[in-house]
Amino acid sequence: MIELIYENILRKVSEKAGSISKVVREAKRKTLSILKAISNKLKQVDCAVLSEEADGITTELNSIYKYLEQISSEIDSTESIETISNLSNEINDNKKNLADCMLRINLLRFYVQLETTRVHNETTLSIVEDQLHRLYEAISDSYQLIDTHIEHLCSYSSLLNDKPDKVHDEHRKKTLDDIATQFNVLNFYLRTEITKMRSVISKERESRFMAIVDKALENASKVYAIKSGLRNPEINVDYELTTLSKGIHSIYESLNKEGIDMADMGGTVLFLAYEYKRFADAVN
Repeated sequence: MIELIYENILRKVSEKAGSISKVVREAKRKTLSILKAISNKLKQVDCAVLSEEADGITTELNSIYKYLEQISSEIDSTESIETISNLSNEINDNKKNLADCMLRINLLRFYVQLETTRVHNETTLSIVEDQLHRLYEAISDSYQLIDTHIEHLCSYSSLLNDKPDKVHDEHRKKTLDDIATQFNVLNFYLRTEITKMRSVISKERESRFMAIVDKALENASKVYAIKSGLRNPEINVDYELTTLSKGIHSIYESLNKEGIDMADMGGTVLFLAYEYKRFADAVN
């Protein structure tokens, strides 16, 4: 009976490893060609730095895909409990590289959107922005599938050697790290834009903007507080994230009000406001 259970778990491990490989192959087919087109478009409009970043993302993404395929193949071809456990933990630890790549794509899209507000190549850059959106969605879909398969893989692996599954905690930590990074990036651009506008806005408006910055920094600090309390049973992480989302949404409302009030001068402020709104929705 024990042998049958063991064989069934090994079969599940093999199925999940095969599923990861299948998702990766499909992701490669969908995404790498889009990235190449994005890089070429950015070169056409003389955005060398952004084009180099697109090429860098292509190299990193290709490396991640190769790694996932290699490790999946090794898991599929072994019956060693120790090897399966080690490789499952390794693939789980390294899936964050794909999430990091998604963040880089989102940031590149953000830079392209900012560039669109400053130059006259709006048509080409709008095409690039749309391609980046499709790219992010494709990788995001792939990541969700891979994440689910890896979670199941680690769960089966844990059954083989009776080790506790820590996937949920690691996923929460990674999510909070990503939230902190995106928050810091948005806050950096907010402070940068306020600095640029100081010579053309009133002292009263500048004071309101600085109050918004203080609110943004205060909310950003809450992310680290949530992360430090992950293992505290008295802290409801879902509730804390919902509260954080509301705080970020209030930043959007304040910026949106200022941007509308600034009329033709408020384009960049409205753009940043929308990014905070999207961020609030994502956090929740």
